[in-house]
Amino acid sequence: MTTQGVEAIVLEDRRTHGVAELPTEEAFTFVGLVPNPELARAQLRLTKEGDVVTDGCMRTNLPDVYVAGGVRRGAPRQIVTAAADRAVAALSAIERLRQRPPETGLNP
Repeated sequence: MTTQGVEAIVLEDRRTHGVAELPTEEAFTFVGLVPNPELARAQLRLTKEGDVVTDGCMRTNLPDVYVAGGVRRGAPRQIVTAAADRAVAALSAIERLRQRPPETGLNP
């Protein structure tokens, strides 16, 4: 049976190397404490400090590209803020898709 999406995450204790599987339907990626917009540097508008410029809906200067969390201009470097930004970005993307569905036939 093939499914799409996250079904579980595998957790590894970095000290003991013990492994456990945690069933879940969502995953939030944490990649460190220092934001790294290097993948976007060539195309997204950045501040002189290197943060990505967004509007209140987390939209960037590129159509259909949203940014959330500590890499965003003015964002406090906190996980709770990143989670809230992610929710705003997701809702903004859904609204954009409702207004103009992509040619792939996806219809939220």
